Amino acid sequence: MGNIDLRRAPMLWATTRNNLGNAFQTIGAPHDDAEALRGAATAYRLSLEERKANRAPHNHVQTEQSLAVMLFNLVELEQNLAIAEEALGHAIEGRAAAEQLRDLRLQQEKTSPARESGR
Repeated sequence: MGNIDLRRAPMLWATTRNNLGNAFQTIGAPHDDAEALRGAATAYRLSLEERKANRAPHNHVQTEQSLAVMLFNLVELEQNLAIAEEALGHAIEGRAAAEQLRDLRLQQEKTSPARESGR
């Protein structure tokens, strides 16, 4: 498989970065490997550049939450207040985006044609 071009396939590029973050986190978390966790953070941040809440809400929530969890793991290792603040920010953003997505789905369910026809 060749390189994925951000300009030609931005969502695929973002998914690849998210998966890379998952891999780094899977390697780093059980072994308290701060370098791998920092690699995960970088990959998740890059993914979020394309996985915007207005373009890919489900993916945005997933990546925000993954980044928050990974950063909290890193905080446990490094006791770094700046990382803790960033982790909290991503956790809050992930929750807010998840609530917006839930509200949108509920609104769609209320107005769906199947519901109006009594099915």
